[in-house]
Amino acid sequence: MKEEELRRQEEAETKRLAEETRSNEAELMRLQEGENLQSEQFYTASERADKLLRRGGMPLFPAGRREWEKEEIVTLITIPAEVKWPPKNWKNMTPEQRYFNWEYASIALELNTGKQLQFSKEELLLKYHFLALPGTKTPQSTEGNTMTVKSRYYLYQAIANIIKSKTDDPTTLQLLDMIEASSSKRNTSTDIILNKIDAVGVQLRLGEDQ
Repeated sequence: MKEEELRRQEEAETKRLAEETRSNEAELMRLQEGENLQSEQFYTASERADKLLRRGGMPLFPAGRREWEKEEIVTLITIPAEVKWPPKNWKNMTPEQRYFNWEYASIALELNTGKQLQFSKEELLLKYHFLALPGTKTPQSTEGNTMTVKSRYYLYQAIANIIKSKTDDPTTLQLLDMIEASSSKRNTSTDIILNKIDAVGVQLRLGEDQ
């Protein structure tokens, strides 16, 4: 009887500790969410939009294109082959050559994640939208992907316009709230590459191309 009583007491204590842990974790999450919400109040709409475009929110919208100017300033990957960006002598390339380098780098980066290619070419290039060089040939969308690709690009452009217009009206703030709320579900597979790009100070390019 004593052993049975001890067993019940141990089970009750284990259950109590588990419930207390869950309660503490829930409270911590609530506090963190509150801190995040409070911290966003200190950013303008333009600053919030800039943060969104630097990381992107695929599959809703891609990370923003960058002001690429120099050559080979970022080593994107080293395995299975070294890929540096922008390519050497890229300013002397034709729009088609710039396009093919972008396509090659996108395929190499996607394969480096350890996954088989799961996207159409148009979707893959949109995921690696941030690698597109100034003057690159515009990708041609197939009929089946036109609406998907365009919807992602239009949201990208809407966020870019917030950065440029520096508007803080209620509708803009509500749109940012909704996009930020979806960020926790975004595809993060490009974050390592984007961190490398941010580390060398490459700025967003908001004024051209699709």
